[in-house]
Amino acid sequence: MRRFFVAVSAVAALAIAPGCTGEMTMDVVSTDGTVDMGPIGSDARPDTRTDTGTDSGPMGSIFIPCTTNAMCGTGGTCLTTFPGGGICTRRCTNDRACGPDGVCETQNMICLPACSSGGGECDQYGGGCVPLDDAFTMGACLPSCYGPGTTPPTGYPACAAPMPMCDPYSGVCVTMQPMGAADGDPCTADGDCAGNRCITELDATTNEPTGWVGGYCLSFARAGNLMQGQPVPPSNCPPGAGVVPLGGEQPGDLAPCFHTCNASSDCRAGYQCDHLQPAMGTGNFFSNGICLPVDCNTSGMTCPSGYHCVTQPSDAAMPPGQCEAGAADAGVVPDVVVPDVVVPDASVGDVVVGD
Repeated sequence: MRRFFVAVSAVAALAIAPGCTGEMTMDVVSTDGTVDMGPIGSDARPDTRTDTGTDSGPMGSIFIPCTTNAMCGTGGTCLTTFPGGGICTRRCTNDRACGPDGVCETQNMICLPACSSGGGECDQYGGGCVPLDDAFTMGACLPSCYGPGTTPPTGYPACAAPMPMCDPYSGVCVTMQPMGAADGDPCTADGDCAGNRCITELDATTNEPTGWVGGYCLSFARAGNLMQGQPVPPSNCPPGAGVVPLGGEQPGDLAPCFHTCNASSDCRAGYQCDHLQPAMGTGNFFSNGICLPVDCNTSGMTCPSGYHCVTQPSDAAMPPGQCEAGAADAGVVPDVVVPDVVVPDASVGDVVVGD
């Protein structure tokens, strides 16, 4: 039985308009054991500090549609990366500054609409809900646009001027598509990936192997309703990827997009096509699958050249069944705790404040 732990940040780019002053609880397991991708983390945390007087302007026009900062009133700014043209926000130092329907996102110190898992509060803004704590007692809406070839929910806003194109990897509206590797491609750092999120082969904190051979690029999309026997839902993932809420995300929450496949030959070396299984059930859940690290203890599954299969706890803290670079360990060491695989928090871009 293998268990993958991946805590992934879903913090997206939050560009401010220029030019003006001022548990879906359907547990799933992999075909070789439990897969637990963990909660999607976020830098957005409620700020409990005393208000220092830096909150900008009156509250009046917060979270209304906009395309320019001028539409948001004195002290307001327009987050143009949200679909529909954008939404008005303001600077903040704590949640009180954001009114009853908002929270203060403390990485960029701006107000974002508040949401609850599966609550649908983000639909009107063209966004998905991400947790602000491990229990998901509170969340914040981040942009999650739909590009060509995808089917948004009825009434869901589309990208508009001044950011008319949807970047399916970041979920934000842009003026031109960024470059980078696709979901499931190898990576060594967030910047290698079009979605700006990389599960690295070596843990960023412990420098130990994670089992994700060569690294693995990810993006995020809105989770939807899963149907057994149907394909992995593409939702608003980039082409060739599908969203699987392995952390228990409800419909409308942001969940990771994985490279989709029909057979393990569709995945690169070190990965298998996992169709997943229903909890307490047998057979496949999805009619296709997603590329996940191989269980090299399973018949027919092997590690790529330059790697060996961990058959017992090793000095790299790798659980049996995962691939580790280099030659096999000569001996056995005492059992060790398997560390969480943490993808560094990432943002596609800094907040850009208008002139």
